[in-house]
Amino acid sequence: MATTSSDDRIRLIRLIHVGRRELAMDENTYRSIIREKTRGAHDSAADCSVTQLERVIAHLKSAGFKVKVNASAGTQRRGGNRAMADDDQSRMIRGIWLELHGMGIIRDPSEQAMAAFVCRHTKIEALQWLSSKQASSVIEHMKKWRNRILTERQRALWQALGLSMTPSLAELAVQHERCLAVAEAALGGRVDPIQQHQARFEQVLRKAGELRDGD
Repeated sequence: MATTSSDDRIRLIRLIHVGRRELAMDENTYRSIIREKTRGAHDSAADCSVTQLERVIAHLKSAGFKVKVNASAGTQRRGGNRAMADDDQSRMIRGIWLELHGMGIIRDPSEQAMAAFVCRHTKIEALQWLSSKQASSVIEHMKKWRNRILTERQRALWQALGLSMTPSLAELAVQHERCLAVAEAALGGRVDPIQQHQARFEQVLRKAGELRDGD
């Protein structure tokens, strides 16, 4: 039985790395997902149990990863019959899209939903047809969206903790440590709270309010 369990872990870890590659997921997004699915216990697939690995794979599937037998990385498709654009700018767009999904800002992480979003911004129906200038415009738009959410969350957490809203550089480091401590109390792990799924971020906000009321 131990051998079977070990074999299962190896198979699942390999599958996770395939999924990560197929979804063009950057390091921060990948580790954030593992922390979320292990409730802050781990940030590496190698440290996860079989059950935890299965949770990560289920998340990757919900994000559009299709497990296919005898399908090479170059021919796999995700989100039905829509082929994945594989250039650097498209991978960056996809990475930010999945990061926003991991934060609970976007409900549907699929390729179709992402293409629809890009089309609304550019009037172009497929990432493969974007010019470099158009793709850059989409990337900047998404970065500003993400950064606005992160800034709003940071300020909300500072306010909940009664911290300075205009900290100096020295104060900023102290406030960051305070936020990590609250995240650890709320989520059981020292994770960046503003990068978490919306539901988990709200847990941190509630804990911050409790701690402030208890002071």
